[in-house]
Amino acid sequence: MKPVVGPNFNLGSPRGRGPLGILKGAVFLALVVLLAAAAPRWAVKEVTITVDGTSQTVTTLRPSVAGVLAQAAIDLEAQDRVVPAPETRVVDGMTIQIRKAFPIVLKVDGQELALWTAAMTVQEFLDEAGVALGPLDEVTPGLETPLPGPAEVQVVRVEIETFWEEERVPYQELRWAEPTMTVGTTRVIRQGREGLDRVHVQLRYEDGVLVERRELARERVADPDHRIIGVGQRRPTSTQVVQTPQGPKRYRRVLEVLATAYTPGPESTWPFTDGLTATGVVARRGVVAVDPTVIPLGSHLYIPGYGLGIAADVGAAIKGNRIDVLYEDLDDALRWGRKWVKVYILDE
Repeated sequence: MKPVVGPNFNLGSPRGRGPLGILKGAVFLALVVLLAAAAPRWAVKEVTITVDGTSQTVTTLRPSVAGVLAQAAIDLEAQDRVVPAPETRVVDGMTIQIRKAFPIVLKVDGQELALWTAAMTVQEFLDEAGVALGPLDEVTPGLETPLPGPAEVQVVRVEIETFWEEERVPYQELRWAEPTMTVGTTRVIRQGREGLDRVHVQLRYEDGVLVERRELARERVADPDHRIIGVGQRRPTSTQVVQTPQGPKRYRRVLEVLATAYTPGPESTWPFTDGLTATGVVARRGVVAVDPTVIPLGSHLYIPGYGLGIAADVGAAIKGNRIDVLYEDLDDALRWGRKWVKVYILDE
């Protein structure tokens, strides 16, 4: 390297040729040479560059991170992540970390976007893309999922709406055996009236589309009054007689049925707790629930072991040759249990 010559150092000066001048010049020249040799050592720095986990070490005189990366021929895309920033001044021993961007598809708000990112997690990717999440929104895969990994991130906008609404409860049409009317004739004994329920409803929307309707609760406001049609039963007197505790009774038909027992309390009748049967008769001993297609409502009955009764109620489980006899006491109902019995349909 050429020695640096200062502006006041003149080798051609007459004074420079004297012994003292020559000595001074030699010392100064040696100092300049020493400084010139030492200066590059002060500027040289050793830097580690890590690209997606792969490291290399470079020796550089470049003053900035951007200069070091240019020296190492590392091309950066706009979405690549460099730490520290490219404009940072380089110091000896520095580590420069580069995370190369990768493609990922974002599905959100009816759009499908092909993006490049160097984000570490799904949450970071969404923040980078400016996607704000609502409290119920669902993200697939989860927010803590590391990237790269899934090729697609989907955001489903979720909204929940709840409200109360009224719902009509339809009435049934029940047929009542009317002994005062001739066989083959009918008349309306009671008009039907719909009941009313209040229903708590929850609606779930995903991306604005209704996907689920759930019933959260239901309250009975008014029970329905079933429509009752009287069906004539009067015919020539029967000659068939059965002995009862109240004396002999004429009957027109006898059936073999499976009989259970119930009480007027909520343990048997919930949600109907007004103490009335389906036909409006007060629930008391002697009331029998029947299938009206087998035993007409209003029929007077005799059941051995139970006594006289009237077919005045119905039940969801009482279908076909089944009956449910009413006891006012739960212990009595439990003692009755479940048994096969004969039911006499009386001619009265």
